[in-house]
Amino acid sequence: MADPTALNGLITDAVTQANVKVMAEAPAQALANVYQVAGQVNGMDMQNAVSAQQQMNSIAQAVTTQGANAVLTVDTAAIGRATLELMTGNSVAVQLAQLLASVASGQEGVKAAYGAPPTTSPQARTTAAQGPGPAVDPVSGAGAVTAAMLEGTG
Repeated sequence: MADPTALNGLITDAVTQANVKVMAEAPAQALANVYQVAGQVNGMDMQNAVSAQQQMNSIAQAVTTQGANAVLTVDTAAIGRATLELMTGNSVAVQLAQLLASVASGQEGVKAAYGAPPTTSPQARTTAAQGPGPAVDPVSGAGAVTAAMLEGTG
């Protein structure tokens, strides 16, 4: 070791103080490094999230486009026939025959209504016989309908 002199003591004190300063600042420096790394990690996480979101938007747009193309290119008449057959269990010919029978039945009912005399209560018939104008059923409040009215001549 060096001889104790005034200069050697000053040098020793300076070196000791520098070492103490470095040792005192070490925890703060370490914590600052930890904070910097944490900040960088959070920044990278945000960048990765944005990138993933952009990629998912691109995929969603492509899927939507493909789905729209699939829907728009299918023959709508074929879809209608297939849906009708699946929902009702009947083929198109059977459905058309049932529809035709229903329309014919409705037409027969209208023809029968035009040719049939009006149906009213006995009290309404008495009221109709008493004076001019349409007879009104006092129970239901309905006016008597004649065949001439149905044909548009009355």
